[in-house]
Amino acid sequence: LVGYHGTMVPWYPVQVWYRTMVPSSMATCKLWVHSTTYSTGAMLVAVLPTLIAHLHFLAATAAAAAPTCVRCPLCLDASAQVCFPRQSALASPNCDSKSATRHIFCRRSLYECPGTGVVTYLPPLSGPELEELYTKHWRTGPAVMRMAATHKRPVGQSNTIARHVANRTGLQIVEMGCANALLLQHLAPYARGGGGLHCFETDAHFHRIIQERFAQASKGGSLFTTVLHRSLFNSSSLPTASVDLFVSSHVVEHLADPCAWISALQRILKPGGLVFTELPNQRNTLAGGQFHHLYMNASSFTRMMERGGFKLVSKSPNRDEHMPARTIRAVHALQA
Repeated sequence: LVGYHGTMVPWYPVQVWYRTMVPSSMATCKLWVHSTTYSTGAMLVAVLPTLIAHLHFLAATAAAAAPTCVRCPLCLDASAQVCFPRQSALASPNCDSKSATRHIFCRRSLYECPGTGVVTYLPPLSGPELEELYTKHWRTGPAVMRMAATHKRPVGQSNTIARHVANRTGLQIVEMGCANALLLQHLAPYARGGGGLHCFETDAHFHRIIQERFAQASKGGSLFTTVLHRSLFNSSSLPTASVDLFVSSHVVEHLADPCAWISALQRILKPGGLVFTELPNQRNTLAGGQFHHLYMNASSFTRMMERGGFKLVSKSPNRDEHMPARTIRAVHALQA
């Protein structure tokens, strides 16, 4: 907004003008208030909606003229924030479809972050865009809804974790994206004796099932708390150095900014606290999965975690019937 021209005295006509200046364009917009019956206050009320509309135009024009390179999040870039030319993208989404999420993904392309080898969409998705994806457009697969407690995925995951927490009780356990809470139900014995189970799950289809799982796990006076957080993972609801075990299954690949997640883990985990993660090995495919933002293999995921201050405790590939590619199961410990 460069300025205004006219007499700012009640009962006189006013002309408001501004000019947008960006490298690719220059435009002048003029707005006349023709009536001679506007007071100063009424004039401002009259012109404000039109000014806002023009400023939206300015923002869109400036975005089109933005710098022609993008940068990886700091925790994924081992070479001091390399600026990628947009033409160096590994792949771009197919924007010919009429997908409801076209306006989100077609603004971005996939880039490999140097040093870690993690492939991610850049620029990273914003908080409101993530909220829209997972509250309006996410579709839960029927196989996950029907999965039983005896299914090999939660059983295998809990067996992997058991090797690192055997004979421990009173643990505070947090799962990011717990879905039907089968893994938490298997881990409930380790929370007995004053611990707790925390589930972060934004999909409302699972909320009733989660409460039922918690009720089943609490039978017999198990003396632990259960908390359902009906949202995407938000560490602000957890105290510092309060978590013994953090778990997630096929969720990390949905993170738009893994650096924020790693920083959250560093704050909420106790010294030596454990992180169990299962995610798809997709570094060589760059395809598959609903709303995947990160594509990794075992090596690139390990490098990302090590850069975040975590030590690898165990790692193994695993064939999962719900994923066409091999999956990665890994346990990391927060280094003191």
